[in-house]
Amino acid sequence: MIQFHNLSFKYHSHQRWVIRQANFAIPSGSFCLICGSSGSGKSTLLRLMNGLVPHFSGGILEGEIEVEGLNPVQAGPGKMSQKVGFVFQDPETQFLLDCVEDEIAFNLENAAMPAAQIAQRITDTLQALGIAHLRRRKLESLSGGEKQKVAIATVLSLAPTILILDEPTSQLDGQSAEEVLSLIQNLARQRRLTIVMAEHRLDRLLHFTDWLVYLPGHGEPLLAGEPRRILNQMDTVPPMVQLGKWLGYQPLPLSVSEGRQMLCNLGLDKVYNNNRSAQSPLVNADVPMPVLSLENVSVRFGNTQAVSQVNLQLYASQIACLMGVNGAGKTSLLRAILGLVALSEGCIRLLSEDLRGVPTWKRSRLIGYLPQDPNALLYSETVLEELLLTLRNHGYPEDIDKALGLLERLGVSAHAERYPRDLSVGERQRVALGAILITQPLVLLLDEPTRGLDEKAKTNLAQLLRSFAKQGMSILVVTHDVEFMLTLADRLLIMEKGRIIQDGSPLAALRQSNLPPAQLLQLFPDQEFRTLDEVWQTMGEALSRMPDRSDRPASLACHSDGNRLLLQE
Repeated sequence: MIQFHNLSFKYHSHQRWVIRQANFAIPSGSFCLICGSSGSGKSTLLRLMNGLVPHFSGGILEGEIEVEGLNPVQAGPGKMSQKVGFVFQDPETQFLLDCVEDEIAFNLENAAMPAAQIAQRITDTLQALGIAHLRRRKLESLSGGEKQKVAIATVLSLAPTILILDEPTSQLDGQSAEEVLSLIQNLARQRRLTIVMAEHRLDRLLHFTDWLVYLPGHGEPLLAGEPRRILNQMDTVPPMVQLGKWLGYQPLPLSVSEGRQMLCNLGLDKVYNNNRSAQSPLVNADVPMPVLSLENVSVRFGNTQAVSQVNLQLYASQIACLMGVNGAGKTSLLRAILGLVALSEGCIRLLSEDLRGVPTWKRSRLIGYLPQDPNALLYSETVLEELLLTLRNHGYPEDIDKALGLLERLGVSAHAERYPRDLSVGERQRVALGAILITQPLVLLLDEPTRGLDEKAKTNLAQLLRSFAKQGMSILVVTHDVEFMLTLADRLLIMEKGRIIQDGSPLAALRQSNLPPAQLLQLFPDQEFRTLDEVWQTMGEALSRMPDRSDRPASLACHSDGNRLLLQE
């Protein structure tokens, strides 16, 4: 069991408590989901459970925490690792060696396990996770999902009773994420593990969550308890849960099957979307000339064909999303556009000018690129200085008001004077994006920009990108987030084995792919709802036409807050 007794914590660099007066317990053998906005303290809460905080971070701690009968502050991370396995957001940060087998063996050797037992423990662990075939593989050759499984195997080799995971699916495609989550579920059942996981994508996890902990942020006390009770008190929840809240339906649906049952019970399972044929134009008719054009572009790394004969045109005032499984070649394509990797074939044109021979630093004046790891763009001592540095590097005058305004739109203005690498992953992502956007490039390339972002931050990001697109910017976004894509994209590209295999309107391309569908598309098959607001508008019309039925007492009330119709059972 994990118990928090009136625990509060803050870092020396913070004036506000990150965790304040936490009083709750996580039962042994349960699945506990930690959620909250970016920077609300989720990672800090996890690190308190194994002693990484405050041992490696410093800070001020009040109250007590007890994990499996131990106090992590007194025991320290070394002793806690025997009971608590910890998998970080980026699994590569905890890899030390080159080979899967050596990585796991190194962990066991450090725990002073007898050499005679190590080989068998490695075999047992890899077989339990279904990755015995990876035993002698080089870590650098693994996909994102495979690396995540190896990271889990490494910590499970010590047979802990608690497994803590910090956003384990944030870098994975839908299929890989489902595989990792299924693996975690099976491990919890087979080994009777206590699982504690921080995650933003609640829709993937709620249906098997036993205990939910919500951190509102801004120093407010956290909420902990049965999932439905906590969800009723949260402002931002998955679309299906939000629909249940708007309809006043209890118990709130936590899975697609429960959502379908809710709609059936309310007589709303036959809602028809009258606007489903409406699609954004793929090309702006007023601007027929592409801003960026790729002609038979190929990229090869040794014997690996990463990108193969890609033909692609990007247009002004258009947002295109690029999706595909891990290893499909998406990142390599973006890096090729900026000149970070060499083409083995083809050419790239910007405003009809051939970019062959144009160095990366010159391309970056007109092409902004946000990589998956925001740390690659963070060099300065403060967040504000990051944006000013970009302006100086590109020969623009320093405009503090402009920089602060952009930070405000990105939701990180409160951190303007903080050291960027002290921020959460989601906050660092937004600072790095600000450093790219401050020069207002013609083309914007974003590689997994929603990594580490909560739903509110993603909504704000989508609004920001749409505002830049309206000003004429051409935007290409690589993402695994289907819901985010549906709210943002004018056009969807799907990549497989280095090739673009689909290019069209988002819903049409999604239907023809093997990508996991969004929750709303599962709830309303063939109705092509892209956003929850579209569902609610159509549902409000259906409810207004619904005859009064004595066998289902209900009343409709029109509320001024967003003019939402509420069905009260």
